[in-house]
Amino acid sequence: MYRPHFITVEETIRLLADDNACLFDVRESGEAEKGHIALAIFLPRRQIELRLAALVPDQDSHIVLYDDGGNDNRAALAAQRIVEFGYRDVSVLQNGIEAWRSAGGKISTGSNVPSKEFGETLASSVPSVPADRLATWLDEGNVTICDIRTPEEFARARVPGASSMPSFEIAGRLGALSESKVPIVVNCAGRTRSIIACATLRLLGVSDVFALENGTMGWRLSNRELESGPASINVDPPVGRDPLFEQIATKLAAEAGIEPLTSADLESLLRHRGEGKLNAYAFDVRQLPDYIAGHIDGSQGLPGGQAVQRADEFVAIRKAPSVFIDSDEGRAAITAYWFVRMGYPRATYLKAGLNGWLAEGRRLVTGRGRQTPLGLAAAAANTKFIDSAELDNALRAGKPMLVLYVDNSREYSDAHITKSEWLPRGSLERGIGALTTDKNIAIVLTCVSGIQSVFAADTLSRLGFIDVRVLKGGIKAWSEAGYNVETGLPVGVEKGSDIVLPPYARGTEGMNAYLEWEKALPHG
Repeated sequence: MYRPHFITVEETIRLLADDNACLFDVRESGEAEKGHIALAIFLPRRQIELRLAALVPDQDSHIVLYDDGGNDNRAALAAQRIVEFGYRDVSVLQNGIEAWRSAGGKISTGSNVPSKEFGETLASSVPSVPADRLATWLDEGNVTICDIRTPEEFARARVPGASSMPSFEIAGRLGALSESKVPIVVNCAGRTRSIIACATLRLLGVSDVFALENGTMGWRLSNRELESGPASINVDPPVGRDPLFEQIATKLAAEAGIEPLTSADLESLLRHRGEGKLNAYAFDVRQLPDYIAGHIDGSQGLPGGQAVQRADEFVAIRKAPSVFIDSDEGRAAITAYWFVRMGYPRATYLKAGLNGWLAEGRRLVTGRGRQTPLGLAAAAANTKFIDSAELDNALRAGKPMLVLYVDNSREYSDAHITKSEWLPRGSLERGIGALTTDKNIAIVLTCVSGIQSVFAADTLSRLGFIDVRVLKGGIKAWSEAGYNVETGLPVGVEKGSDIVLPPYARGTEGMNAYLEWEKALPHG
């Protein structure tokens, strides 16, 4: 029988001093956002199978987990699961975050704190423009607005007249921007990406560039409307890489002490990582359609600006190598430059990029590149499935059953089967008793795709439930088959209780509170 290895706060601090150690908060992200141990990585228990192998490839790494403490046993259950996957050094912080708080340890609020805090340290050196002044420039036709958010964010809502230049694509237009006769304003949704993009352009020699103060949230808080509708109206056509950008980007990386990695060295690094012997990361910083069309096997698609904004979501071991990959070198070199400045000392980039990789006879693979979740095949082999038509017939016939939705609250709110209960998989053991104690009851598990349901079925089986089935293909298949769904949260569930809501989705008061929090980060 598995017995978790509990450790004290002092032992945790000593372990985390090791270069091959990491700390995971296994509560839901919405809980962790309200208060977490500084520098902890958010890894909700329900995401362990999907994310752990990419975050910690080396199975000899020191992994420390924590939860709320007291009666919360999610960290111990998570530890058991991680040990089942072959990890050999897994510990649980005794009494969780409460022990840390009682010992006087630093508690942070918010998400992606390391990146946002770093952005705020640059804010005083980056010129900004308030929404009122930008509006005047727009009325005068005297400004170029570059929206550096993802294409999806841009399509949803944007400052009128903005052009989409996601991530570090803006730097690839260096020549045109340098010759601009009007001010250039870069924006994101809030602050960090705008600040980094503006600082990047200034490092590359563009002088008349400003960050939109507080981004699209600042625009909305000035009582102005964002533009929506077909995004293609304002999206600049793709252009080739700018030779000047390539030259300056690699020079900046060299000045930061970054040595590019050869194709042979990257191939060796990926091989050792794949064998579970090395913590290392490889990120393709191009836009996702380019990544899907062809990328190095073992690399993740992560455009550079997103990588800088969300570094802690993808790199759990700060001192492990992080290799950035571009078609050539520019965007990867700039991303590595910012990572080194943020405190990731072994960040680097692929020398000559994908062009060099291909020139040496190496191959690319296509597709999204996501790893198969740990343990999925074994869990699915022991799972009983029910298809949409069979479930619909059973519901119409009034067959007694408990239909559970085990994904997060946002997914439940978007679409769920009528009268299904919401019980996120990370809380299944402690929550199922409130819904039923009958181990013989028919239970049907649902989620978006079916993956979380398969893992939930395995858990319920371990708990002794004998009639458990999974909706084949999840709610996606149910909806595509034309069956009705309901929307909305369960009664009594607060929006964002288990997930991190974007600040722009929190209303005027929430946006103001978020922006004040972000500005105060360097002083916290």
